[in-house]
Amino acid sequence: MKKVVRNWYLLLLLAFLGWAGVFYYLVKKETPVVIAPFEKVNVPYETFEIFGEEGGEFISQRGTKIVIPAKAFIDKSGEVINERVLIKYRQLDNAADIFLSGLPMNYDSTGERLLETAEVIEIKAFVRNQPVFLSSGSKIDLKYTAPTPLTSDYGVYHFDTLNLVWQYSDAYSAEKLPAFEVGNQKYLSKVRLRKEDLFLFDLEIDQNDYPELNEFKDLKWAYIGNNDKIDPRKNSWAFKVLWTKTQLKLIDKKNKVYQLVLSNNEGRSFKTLITPFREELLQSREEYIVAEKGRSSKASKSEETSINYQLSINQTGAWNIARKRLKEEEQVFLSTLKFSNPSQRISDNDVYLLDMKFNTVRKISGKTAQKVYLKPSSELIVISVDDDNQISFDKVSEVKSGPVTGVLEFYLMQCEETIKSYNHFHKLLTM
Repeated sequence: MKKVVRNWYLLLLLAFLGWAGVFYYLVKKETPVVIAPFEKVNVPYETFEIFGEEGGEFISQRGTKIVIPAKAFIDKSGEVINERVLIKYRQLDNAADIFLSGLPMNYDSTGERLLETAEVIEIKAFVRNQPVFLSSGSKIDLKYTAPTPLTSDYGVYHFDTLNLVWQYSDAYSAEKLPAFEVGNQKYLSKVRLRKEDLFLFDLEIDQNDYPELNEFKDLKWAYIGNNDKIDPRKNSWAFKVLWTKTQLKLIDKKNKVYQLVLSNNEGRSFKTLITPFREELLQSREEYIVAEKGRSSKASKSEETSINYQLSINQTGAWNIARKRLKEEEQVFLSTLKFSNPSQRISDNDVYLLDMKFNTVRKISGKTAQKVYLKPSSELIVISVDDDNQISFDKVSEVKSGPVTGVLEFYLMQCEETIKSYNHFHKLLTM
């Protein structure tokens, strides 16, 4: 009799484990997650604290203002949160950061059609390490300044974490700001400059050519922009190039703001915004944002006249300010991948195409020659990650359009270093 009872216990245990396995599979199937390429390396979040019953506001390191109303958050049972809430916030404005986050950039089920992002803004809220959510009718306002003018085909997309796709939203509006133009560039002035933002350097200038600089003794210059593409600290390569021509353009006489243009005979150039350093810079809190524009100095009808935007979001999570890349913008290329490490050829690791110019990421197979749809670009990085958190990558200086299908060969050289941090990853990509 005891043997029969033990058998019944065994059968019940096996049945329980079986149903538990089925339940686990269904739960996992119904709640997919974004898988980042590195287990311990990602784009860091900024963290802030507010009291749920009071709300609050804060300004991110990128200058985005986030305003949270009172009693905006609820827990999973629908109860209003009145205690301390931890806010985690980050912005992704380049293809490398998007790659690190694991967020896909396709907006269709086939994975062929891509979003080109101006910025991904992600905001999450937690109470005692448990996620909380925006209540019905509550909205978070974000005042965001785009680094480039957003044309009329840009929209806002919210990331659906259940289906791992971007859903279009109309939850944004444009705010007009005064702007002025010089040549084929468009500049916008805005308030905010912190002491820790200052980057000072020497630059030999013939003051006979620039008499307005005579008033400055022991002249030092300060970078005065707010854009990674023109920030000397974010473009260390510019210090390693032999520049043969230096040009200054006075773009704001009142505030003595210049555009510095460095170029050489190889066709390379670097542009940034600078001003003579003076103590009142720290009091005036003036800064300037530069945005590339078309060759014509006249704005097209499709362009917005402002690059300052206000988002009103009704959900936490990731929001993408982006445009849909059109099929006619791309060209078919026959792509061949070669690896310095032969074992990579037979691995199951995915390979990613990072388009740094147009800020998008495409995932492709890492095994065979294949057709790849690409937009002609000047900054393409092909990258693969192995199980030891080491990367193999190749940079393509330029992909040009042509009348027929192009052929591209990528040679992915394996890096001997294990990726240790966000800054370490970016440093390797700039080598």
